[in-house]
Amino acid sequence: MTSVIGGIRAGPGSPVRVMGIVNASPESFYGGSVYVTRRAVRDRAKSIEDEGGHYVDVGGMSTAPYLETAVSEREESRRILRAMGAVQDGCNLPISVDTCRAAVARQALEAGATIVNDVSGLKYDAGMAETVRRHRASVVVCSYGGPGRRATAPARDYVRDARRLLAESLEIASGAGIPASRIAIDPSIGFFRKRAGGPLYTKMGSADWVSRDAAVLDGLASLRAKKPVPVVVSVSNKSFLGAITGRADVADRAYGTVAAEAAAVMRGADIIRTHNVGAAADAASVASRIAGR
Repeated sequence: MTSVIGGIRAGPGSPVRVMGIVNASPESFYGGSVYVTRRAVRDRAKSIEDEGGHYVDVGGMSTAPYLETAVSEREESRRILRAMGAVQDGCNLPISVDTCRAAVARQALEAGATIVNDVSGLKYDAGMAETVRRHRASVVVCSYGGPGRRATAPARDYVRDARRLLAESLEIASGAGIPASRIAIDPSIGFFRKRAGGPLYTKMGSADWVSRDAAVLDGLASLRAKKPVPVVVSVSNKSFLGAITGRADVADRAYGTVAAEAAAVMRGADIIRTHNVGAAADAASVASRIAGR
């Protein structure tokens, strides 16, 4: 099976792809990723393309689990559609919409997006899978169990738990008729917590979320469950890097980000979602060569 995500081949046998982040959400955890004016978004989109990016991922509501950042569907759509117009002016890259709401996704797909990046893995909104199918979109499904359901695998086997949650999302996608060739998976680095401010995280018991994230990155290759589905990794500037390096300021995590992205590529990541496109593209090229990909 050849996977085509947003019109671009991705996955085993294809080069590593880079997805640049455009946040139209002022509440996002990393202020350096927020682009509010039309000109700023357009320039950011152009830079993503110029630096070697393959996709632009547009978000209109922060999903950082430790923040209370919910906005209305109307506001999320307004932000995303406004940003998408500027992205389309600035580059020719496929657009991914970062949302877990079907109505928001529908409007974005009708406006030209070709990928839905759903942090809930099609589980938050029952209408999302059908929306993706109807618009012949690609979808990134993330490992998600929700705040009411703890990750159940023992601490030594975080990868198995991620694989189980992803299998549930793949089943939802299959049941809705979404072709397997248009699906990518994401192990949800940063979204497994003991407690959080909103519903878009998976509740853990006494396990250490930093160890969970590190273990899952180390075990990326086994997430595919013998299927050649592309693996998306999004580690850019996240809290587990701050915990490992002692960098409390998000803006100080650039080196840790590049190290984690390179390691992810060597462990089998196919798409790197990142704030720093140029650095990620170089890291992916070097790591791919070393790993013989």
